Amino acid sequence: MNVLVINHFAPNKGDRAVLIFILRELSRYGVESITISARNRFPWVEKETLFDNSVKFVPWGWCITNSFNDTNNTHLQTITLRVKSRFFYKVSYPMVRYMVNKQLHIGFEWLLSNRKFWGALKEADFVISTGGHHVTTLLARDAVSGQLYDLALTLLAGKELALWSQSLGPFEFSELKNWNFVRNVLLGTREIIIRDAQSKGELAKLDVPTDDIGQTYDSVFGLNDAVTSYTVPSQREAVVGIAVYRKSRSKQEHSNYIQSLATVADHVIETGHTVRFFPMELKGFGVDDRALIREVVSYTKYSDQCEIKDEDMDTLKHISEVAKCRLFIGNKTHSVIFALTVGTPVLALAYHKKTEDFMEQYGLSEFCIPDSKLSADNLVSKFEKLRVRADTVGQKEFEKSREVGEIVRRDFRDMISRFQMRHEK
Repeated sequence: MNVLVINHFAPNKGDRAVLIFILRELSRYGVESITISARNRFPWVEKETLFDNSVKFVPWGWCITNSFNDTNNTHLQTITLRVKSRFFYKVSYPMVRYMVNKQLHIGFEWLLSNRKFWGALKEADFVISTGGHHVTTLLARDAVSGQLYDLALTLLAGKELALWSQSLGPFEFSELKNWNFVRNVLLGTREIIIRDAQSKGELAKLDVPTDDIGQTYDSVFGLNDAVTSYTVPSQREAVVGIAVYRKSRSKQEHSNYIQSLATVADHVIETGHTVRFFPMELKGFGVDDRALIREVVSYTKYSDQCEIKDEDMDTLKHISEVAKCRLFIGNKTHSVIFALTVGTPVLALAYHKKTEDFMEQYGLSEFCIPDSKLSADNLVSKFEKLRVRADTVGQKEFEKSREVGEIVRRDFRDMISRFQMRHEK
């Protein structure tokens, strides 16, 4: 079986962890040919340990070049890229949207795609959109994005598509044609498997039937079986991990965010702990969150007792480092999931309902703070409650993750089995 995994965003460490789970499970299932469609493939730390020669990379279909890294372009190449980019936005995207909305096939769809992506697409037996949050207007106006574009190309190529372990929405559209585009892509998808309760309501807003929608947990919980032993938090080093989330905020929101995290970091240190920041984006890419971390540290009273785990660790190493922390404060979605997976008591800061859903699934809603309720006092108060109950909460997380991990692995295998059964008839 030839499987193409699309929508992967390599600079994000959560996305990389999801991909590691998918690759591992496909390998366990005996899939011999795997192609990954990635935005910014390099550097891939895991390549040395978890990838073999059967795994190939291609750019996104939306990608305007056949390269993964255009940082050393000549002036002429830069101009060419700008022209191609404008063409994609002004011509290719509207054409793909029109074809999907009108259910048209014109025979030269390949001209609207990166040629390496289209080649991999035509060779694929089965296409999986890697788990995550790819279809939403939260991060892209009217959901106009390269990820949605590649989902549409998959349908135009006549390939069976599965959205695996997804968060969908929120959806707020200014143009009906984009509402229709998202709806028609979802209607054309063979399997939709969501990872949080709110996604089903978002599908209903688009008039997408939900009777056959599957539900599982986030992919990364499936990596829990890589944790061979468990140490209760009180027996660990006195370290509190923190992961931030770099996003667009108003000046007042940004100030509140920085001051709240700096205040809780000071409190953590005053209670006898070291603070260790864990970047959730790769160093040097546009989404790098290290600048935000350094800003938080600069507002603390004890900056000399704040560490930054600066190196880009592979997924399993990163998870093992989170497992060494006594407690964790996470804002980026997968920083919360990493902590839950390994049983590190976590205080979750939720910028989206999906994080609240994950914490509710674990019976830990009391340790989740939505962005709208974030304050220094609230953070410190919740942290203290978590600190007192650390061993009980950590054990509860770990036991739940053992259960959840088995469900995720089973659901993924079942999805692949259904595909095989349909194509063996």
